[in-house]
Amino acid sequence: MPLPSTPAPAAPRRTLTRALSATVAGVATTAYYATPDFIGSRTARGWTKAGLSAVILASSVPDFLAARAAARAEAEARAAAWAAEDGLEDGLEDGLEGGLEAGTDEEADAADAADDGREDVPDNTLAPTAEDVLER
Repeated sequence: MPLPSTPAPAAPRRTLTRALSATVAGVATTAYYATPDFIGSRTARGWTKAGLSAVILASSVPDFLAARAAARAEAEARAAAWAAEDGLEDGLEDGLEGGLEAGTDEEADAADAADDGREDVPDNTLAPTAEDVLER
């Protein structure tokens, strides 16, 4: 018997949901490919296939949302681990107050522009410009 503070395991519910989604998608896919055998009218067949496509798409939404939530949680965990590794006690927001807002990026941009004399070229440009080609 789980303790009152311990949440109940959610695996059986999730497994049932995934099994139901897979069954619905499988039946709808089979029906999608079987429509020419059962529906003679091209218009009716097109509308039926559109409806079955919507059912197939809708059956995949729970898995998509679960995967997106898991990826988001993993990204937040990695960000928290990164913040803890760098010694930022209160998370990323507090760590940015003294570093990036102090103008270090602007100073670096100015130094980069002074080095090559081209202020209008972004720092992340990897392709050669027309001036680079003409200089060669």
